[in-house]
Amino acid sequence: MAANTQTQLMNSIESVSDGFALFDAEGRLVLCNSTWKNEINAAVSGMIEPGVKFIDILRRHLEIGTILEVVS
Repeated sequence: MAANTQTQLMNSIESVSDGFALFDAEGRLVLCNSTWKNEINAAVSGMIEPGVKFIDILRRHLEIGTILEVVS
């Protein structure tokens, strides 16, 4: 039952035309759709996997120049 529910959830998230990512309270990636991974984060897609911290994704984008600055 749980596996079926997870499959349904992932299929629903993949059907969204926009990028989608879910992070936990500690800022770690829980899940994302392929649009968010492969289009929005194409330059760093190799590091996009469950557990990676959002701040680490931002830092990498800053290092390689795909994001010029982060404004808080």
